[in-house]
Amino acid sequence: MAYYKERRWEVEREYADGRKRTLKQVRHDFRITLPDGRRVTRSFKTKDAGQRWVAEQERLVELGADLAGVERAKKSTLGKIIDRYMEEVVPRLRSPGAAKSCATPLRRELGDIPLAALTPERIGQYRDERLRQRCVRSGGRRDLPLVELDRYVKPPTVKKEMAFLARVIDVAIKSWGYRLPFGNPARGVDRPPEGDGRDRRLLPGEEDRLLGACAFNASLKLAIILAIETAARRGELCALIWADIDFERRTLQIRAEDAGAAKTGMKRTAPLSQRAIDALTAAKPKRIKPDEAVLGFKADSLSQAFDRACRRASIDGLRFHDLRHEATSRLFELGLDMMEVSAITGHKTLDMLKRYTQLRAEQIALKMDRLALQSADNASLEVQLAAVLKELRLLRQMQ
Repeated sequence: MAYYKERRWEVEREYADGRKRTLKQVRHDFRITLPDGRRVTRSFKTKDAGQRWVAEQERLVELGADLAGVERAKKSTLGKIIDRYMEEVVPRLRSPGAAKSCATPLRRELGDIPLAALTPERIGQYRDERLRQRCVRSGGRRDLPLVELDRYVKPPTVKKEMAFLARVIDVAIKSWGYRLPFGNPARGVDRPPEGDGRDRRLLPGEEDRLLGACAFNASLKLAIILAIETAARRGELCALIWADIDFERRTLQIRAEDAGAAKTGMKRTAPLSQRAIDALTAAKPKRIKPDEAVLGFKADSLSQAFDRACRRASIDGLRFHDLRHEATSRLFELGLDMMEVSAITGHKTLDMLKRYTQLRAEQIALKMDRLALQSADNASLEVQLAAVLKELRLLRQMQ
């Protein structure tokens, strides 16, 4: 922004024939500040001339910044830019864990490429290669190699990594002075479709085997029971403190700043079943510190402990997050409608619950069969059937 000031004054002029005349003088002063801090001031007879000068100086400054930014992009690798993003930006995010999981494969596959050399074609190649890779997990210690799992990287994972890459480059351009002649290369690359999502549920006997495999890990057993009974996310469970549990009202408070609730930025209160209350009561210490963690797990540690329990129980293809799907399905099976379920699970929109509509339709059909058998009170039956039909119409609108 240029500084502008108009100056006016009068000058007495005397001519050779003795005549005197007062002349009005006007000058338009403009001052700009250069990127190195120097100030340059110019005066013009007209305001338009001064504005044209300011525009030209700004164009030259921008051109110089572009050239410097392009050189900076040529010398800085994507790995260094990701590292800076992780240090300066990620700590301010509500859910930094997701950024860390996205940064690791991007550093590994693209980290040595200068930012200026990163093209949409190379990012598309990264997308395709990631979809053909198998998932890996930590070997247990930093000095051990990664362990390759018997499953492939899913499209939603790659989609999140590409979105993360686009955000990192946006910050580098807007905030750190990097310039790319053709803009952000990650913005023009097609991302893989999400698909229908996972639908893994507990098979008959798996819950008992899983809990049996936790005989020597009471915290893990409690985490599994709470996940099944409350549909809470992994991060939400790990962030629980005893002050969040109301044993009298049988409720669980999910705070907005919790690692899982940060996904939606919303707090909620979930009901606790008698089974959940019994499990919490058994784990409750004699002297409770309100800010003491209920489980004592970090999110990644909980997943690793869960994976080990699944291997001990000979359970394949089950992840901790699948327990949230199991819990949500059970809520529908109990007869709760979508609004009630979303209030408990914390799904941000009802669209996220559309995957359960087939299950819901089956439950409504069973409910209609039960009502048809209760023919003693026809008037009451008509009222109940009308309510069920209304629920069916709402379900069709959601699909």
